[in-house]
Amino acid sequence: MVVSVKEFDSAKDFLNALVIEGPTPGLNYSGFVFRGVSIGSGENERKLVPLSLREEKFPELIKLSGSAEMPASYSSEAAKQEWIQARAEAKVLGSFFRHADREGLAMPEITSRIRQTMQTPGTSDALFNFTVQTRGLWPPDDLLPLAGQAQHYGLPTRLLDWSRDPWVAAYFSATGALKYSSDSKYKGEKLAVWVLNTELLDFEKRLARPKEPIELPLTLITAPASTNPNLKAQRGVFTVWRPPFVAGTKQKVDRRPLDELLEEVFSGYELKMPLLYKYTLPIDLASELWAVVRHNGVNAARIFPGFSGAAKAVMEDAKWK
Repeated sequence: MVVSVKEFDSAKDFLNALVIEGPTPGLNYSGFVFRGVSIGSGENERKLVPLSLREEKFPELIKLSGSAEMPASYSSEAAKQEWIQARAEAKVLGSFFRHADREGLAMPEITSRIRQTMQTPGTSDALFNFTVQTRGLWPPDDLLPLAGQAQHYGLPTRLLDWSRDPWVAAYFSATGALKYSSDSKYKGEKLAVWVLNTELLDFEKRLARPKEPIELPLTLITAPASTNPNLKAQRGVFTVWRPPFVAGTKQKVDRRPLDELLEEVFSGYELKMPLLYKYTLPIDLASELWAVVRHNGVNAARIFPGFSGAAKAVMEDAKWK
């Protein structure tokens, strides 16, 4: 079984199972990463789909890349093409790099190749072109630190945000769900925290099947926390799914969520334990969850270090009262 769903009807039971007992009691907790999700305005908000790969976000991605707005009739077809999708992502990262670099901001592990190819808008998609020609991985390894930085500041990439701290995931899940918990439209919905067992993934790839290695295009990424205070405070890490290019410009974009991708890869294997856990809680208990999270000192001031986080914490206090 790849995914195990655990449903709770009490915020305290939810947090006790998530934070104290852990997904698999007795195992080293450092091997798990956590992602909190709420309801959101669309189905993909609840799924493990990166921001840039959510189909409803495709027009926004094209706009951010600096390309002309596409007619709706063409946009739906273009959204299926990997070369259009990935090239737009490359242009967004190039623009982010140029703005940050020209202002003298500390950048994470920028290689000479990245610096050379992202100096101008016309060359910022050169890395993608090289990936297509060599049937490599997108994004390439030396672009991942920059993608992590851009992701953490709100730009759409193929990376999924996770945290090594379950309290952080619970905070994002609770605060996100509070926006919808009083709306009758969402009655019966559930917030959730996803838990990924990264140690088991690594074990299955390298040790469990040495004669029949599993082709698993999932990469765990850690960006330098020294250049990103939010990442440090949130103990953030990322995952990215990177299948190699096999058909050049004819390749289709795979927009499936991570749990479905893992189910497909491991469909013929018997796992000793789940790779993914999904902890759920009714959305009308979001305020109860938030109360326990805040009581344990996890608030906006801790999650977003600096004056902006302190100001947001004041707003949270007022909302709570």
